Amino acid sequence: MPVSEILDKYPETIAVFRDFGMRCADDSSYAAKTLEENFMTEKVNFMDLLGRLNKAVNPPSVAQVEPSPVEQKIMATQKAMQADREARSRKRSPSSPDLQGYVPADATGWLIAVYIFAILGGGIGLGLGLFVANRQVRLPDGRKAYKYQGSQRVGGMIGAGISFVMMILWKLFATDILFK
Repeated sequence: MPVSEILDKYPETIAVFRDFGMRCADDSSYAAKTLEENFMTEKVNFMDLLGRLNKAVNPPSVAQVEPSPVEQKIMATQKAMQADREARSRKRSPSSPDLQGYVPADATGWLIAVYIFAILGGGIGLGLGLFVANRQVRLPDGRKAYKYQGSQRVGGMIGAGISFVMMILWKLFATDILFK
């Protein structure tokens, strides 16, 4: 049933839609959609809205105990959406910050060493930079997560790149001085 029919049949629901900030109370393009279609586009708590709509339409003494078919359909949709969200959260990449409260370690000390060795132009800077960028740990549930924070992992890659460039420059400098 389009929202416009609900609003025409039960004008007392207009205030409820407005309280929830739903545009279907004022915008005819939203009012032409069904209640379910509006739920998909609006960020509202479905059960709270349905409860308030029922109270607006039915006085509290006559409130329905059994959910209506629309409510049942919306509850089923909400459960399916929640299950889908949970399934997607289980498939997150190892860099996801919400892996069971896992907080990546701080790599500031490692990064200082990376940049010192990178400027000196050794393979140690390259190795440490790659270590900081790619180090992973295994979580208690068996999944892997990056050990260090994302910005510090980028810093490790930058340090590895600087080290690589410095190794080439030092090689060119050394061969130019030694074989001249």
